[in-house]
Amino acid sequence: YVNLPFDLVGWIGWFIMAALLLWLMQKEAFSTRKPHFWLQFSFLLLFTVLANLFLAFQIPWGETIPLPNVPLESNPPAVLLLAAFPLLFSAGLLGSWPTLILGLVGGSLDALFNTHSIFTPLEMAGLGLILSLMFRQNYRSLFYRMLRHPLGAAFFTWLFSTPIYLISTFFSTNGTLAARLDYSFTQSWILMVVNGIQLLLAGIFGTIILIQKVSGWTKPKALVPSPGESGLQARILITTIPFIILLMITLAVADWAVAGQAARSMIESQLKNSADTAAENIPYIIETGQSLVSDIVSSNIPLEETSSARAFLQEKLRSAPYFDQLYLFDLTGAPFTGYPLTSSDQLFLSAEEQAGITLALNGVQIQSYTVAPTNGSGSVQISFLAAIPDEYGLAKGVLLARTDLDENLFSQPTIQAFDSLKTLGGEGLLLDADHLILFDTNPSQVMTTYSGNVPTQQLFYDESSGTGTRRVVYAEPISEKNWTILVALPASRAQEMALQIAVPLLALLLVFALGAFFFLRYMLQHVTFSLEKLADQATTISNGSLEKSIETSGVDEIGRLSGAFEHMRVNLKDRLDELDRLLDVSQGIAGNLSIEGSSAHILKAALSYGASSARIVLLLHPETGIEGPLQVFAAGEKTEDFSGIDKVLLDILRSEPLLVIPSRARLKRMGLAKSESLPNELLGAALRDGDQYLGILWIGYAETHRFLENEVNIFNTLVNQTLIAVTNSSLYNKAEVGKRRLESVLTATPDPVLLLDQQGNVLMFNQAAHDVPELIEFAEKSTAQPRLSSKTILGFLESSRWNEKEAREVTLENGRIYRMNLTSIEVEEKKVGRVCVLHDVTDYKAMEAMKTVLVSTVSHDLQAPLNQLKGYVSMLEYLGQMNDQQKDYTAKIAQSAEKMSRLVENLLNRGRVESGQELNLEKLSPVELLDQVIGQMQPLANQRKVQIMKELTTAQEVFVEADRGLLEQALVNLMDNAIKFSHLNGRINVGVQAKDASVIFEVRDYGPGIAPLDLKTIFEGVAKGNRKENQNGAASGFGLTIVKAVASRHNGNVWVESELGKGSTFYLEIPLQQGKKERKP
Repeated sequence: YVNLPFDLVGWIGWFIMAALLLWLMQKEAFSTRKPHFWLQFSFLLLFTVLANLFLAFQIPWGETIPLPNVPLESNPPAVLLLAAFPLLFSAGLLGSWPTLILGLVGGSLDALFNTHSIFTPLEMAGLGLILSLMFRQNYRSLFYRMLRHPLGAAFFTWLFSTPIYLISTFFSTNGTLAARLDYSFTQSWILMVVNGIQLLLAGIFGTIILIQKVSGWTKPKALVPSPGESGLQARILITTIPFIILLMITLAVADWAVAGQAARSMIESQLKNSADTAAENIPYIIETGQSLVSDIVSSNIPLEETSSARAFLQEKLRSAPYFDQLYLFDLTGAPFTGYPLTSSDQLFLSAEEQAGITLALNGVQIQSYTVAPTNGSGSVQISFLAAIPDEYGLAKGVLLARTDLDENLFSQPTIQAFDSLKTLGGEGLLLDADHLILFDTNPSQVMTTYSGNVPTQQLFYDESSGTGTRRVVYAEPISEKNWTILVALPASRAQEMALQIAVPLLALLLVFALGAFFFLRYMLQHVTFSLEKLADQATTISNGSLEKSIETSGVDEIGRLSGAFEHMRVNLKDRLDELDRLLDVSQGIAGNLSIEGSSAHILKAALSYGASSARIVLLLHPETGIEGPLQVFAAGEKTEDFSGIDKVLLDILRSEPLLVIPSRARLKRMGLAKSESLPNELLGAALRDGDQYLGILWIGYAETHRFLENEVNIFNTLVNQTLIAVTNSSLYNKAEVGKRRLESVLTATPDPVLLLDQQGNVLMFNQAAHDVPELIEFAEKSTAQPRLSSKTILGFLESSRWNEKEAREVTLENGRIYRMNLTSIEVEEKKVGRVCVLHDVTDYKAMEAMKTVLVSTVSHDLQAPLNQLKGYVSMLEYLGQMNDQQKDYTAKIAQSAEKMSRLVENLLNRGRVESGQELNLEKLSPVELLDQVIGQMQPLANQRKVQIMKELTTAQEVFVEADRGLLEQALVNLMDNAIKFSHLNGRINVGVQAKDASVIFEVRDYGPGIAPLDLKTIFEGVAKGNRKENQNGAASGFGLTIVKAVASRHNGNVWVESELGKGSTFYLEIPLQQGKKERKP
């Protein structure tokens, strides 16, 4: 079951808490984008249900206070060991909304089976929201990092939940304000302890899981400054306000506890006084009644006649108004007469009285009993029975005397004590030994059995009445009759008294806290205002504005800080002014390579400290010393007056790096003429480039001046800047001379020469380049940089490599053929440009073409006679028997004819390649072509006893677009050379490898190798190197030339790697595909 709010106040509190939760959640997005969201949420939902139904234990709290005015037993909530686990993991994995939902579900189950409070779902949802907010905040300070840790989040969630439990407990009960406060302050700690244990267990387990680095646990993307880092005032307030609130809560609880204890003491004192009054009076009532009864029976009661006996009783009743009824019984126990009742039927004898009459007749002298009230009385009647003795002491009759406690004069103090409690909402009871109520401020309870606890000793205790009202009870036993007095007051009375005591203190505490808060805020504003002002001024200073001074007031820490800032501003302004002057000097030196232009900036800076004169004195010819001509640059109002001491200072500073003269008297002692005008203070320094003395820089003051250390440092910087300016001027002059010489060389060079930057702009060119048509494009504006207009050269520049020297023949737009050489220019290991030299080879190419035609014609004409010669030589052995000498001569003739035939064939192939005929392109397998060439060269290799080794290839599935005949001839030439230059019983290695866009043929021999000087000319025309022919043949030099021509026609490349004594490796690279136009030689 779940207890709904008992009144409107409870409902209002519930809706306020629910609305607050929804308001806090309005900024939280409900996202299901995380991987496995619904799977995780479903698992945690099931876990929530199971955790709130199982694994719980009850802590032995002792007695707990029930809800006020609710007649139900109060059971303390059980600790659910796993209840907080799903909340913590949902907050760390899923977010705020899923955690809120799980909190509502878990809280509903907890309310249904454990706490029975409708506020429990809101409490658990609030805990989940706090956990989620702690995990998802992204502040960077240590405290907030602790909040993102599971154990820290669990602890601070429990700490921050204190107001939640106080408020929910306040609204979940009923009764007066005092009752609500009392129940909230005394019972909410039970819920706090239970949830603290649950959160602590979840935090410990969450820490263990987090150590295992669970994927998906929320982590801040970027840490931001915490609210306490936004300002000093915010930092102090955020730090102190939680402690103030905690202190307020602690003091409020303590105040309520002290006030409650004081009120409890007052209530207990009042109860004890009332009980003592009643307890003292009750025995006296019994004793008085017994004494009066004894007096009556000893007064010779006339039992002969009813009228005389009745008169006797009437007289006794009037003379001692203690009893309400007197009645006589005869020797047989039969009713005799009485007063004011005369008939025994009106007497309503109880069973105890009837038995007592028999006992009295049998010798019991005095007895007392309690009988039910009559005539609507609010209390029982006490009945006294006494035997009437005769002259022998035997009973001759029985006297019955009754008194009503409610009307008895002797019981009035007791009744008044009980009535005083009744006016306060309390109750007073008189119980007999059987717990029968003899007197009660509530008459309807008289003669009923008391169902509550009846102690056997004096005791204060709390109990709930039948209506559920909690009350304070005091029990005081009466030993004479074994009766017990119970007096009780509602606990609300103590709560109201506690409220009356605590409210003034709480109000005073609240006023004090508010006053302390506003005073703290005022003091912080006063302090932070000055600090914020200093911060603004520091920001202004950091932005470069140093003109406005900082106000300083007081000698406290802020005053000293303001003074330090002002001192820093002044010094910083002076330093910036100095840096501005030095920057002006640096810019002047950088913008003026001549000393004439840069000296004005140096002198201006030298005069900035109030000097009357600043002078730069330079030796035009340093090697001649100070006797040679001087170059002087001067500024200042007194500069001409002080010019007479230049040579004296030149002579002094030759041996001293720095000279400071603080007085005019010292200058006079230097032997200067009296007629010369002298400065009052002087500062000078020598200008030296290594050991070379170049001149001096000095400043003079007409008035008294003190040279500060900073001023001397600035002056030294100006000296260094002056030295740089002098050096730059010297270098500039030398560079101008070099530039003129370069221009003269370029002008005298007949070939076009261009100096280009990285963008193709022409930085410099000679007249020959200017005269080449369509080579340079000049802009309309004379100040614009000329650019290359030849697309041929621009295309070559884009495809060429910066870090290599390159040469190529190009045909320009004017139809002329040039040999172009490119060389990179490096400055401090950086490429800054290129030098392009063009050599006109048009006429040479024409002559080369004529030579090719002539060689081809002659070679063709030689081929027929050579074939005849080889035929006739081969037929000589069929004409008759030849001796050995004839056979030897015939073999030599055949061998020479074969060499001549091969030479003619090479000449023809070279002519074909260089003639520019169109290539017969086809798709062919480089591996098959290599195998074919190996087969062709195998007889020659066998003849030379050389082994051909074919290497593994990566070009099995590759096809190349090439002229089969030319490529085959190139490979034959490479392998022919390798076989020729191999040792007997040697070997060569051949192979082909595939690249992304080409194939590379490789031919390696292990012969004598090629000298490094010959590598550059190995592919030029005829053989020019020192590569010696072997014992079986010689190289003509045409073979490698043909290989290079074949590679060029196929847009490929050929190169060689060689080491003397170890052999050579030739590489031939052919692209897989040819362009629309082959490159021409």
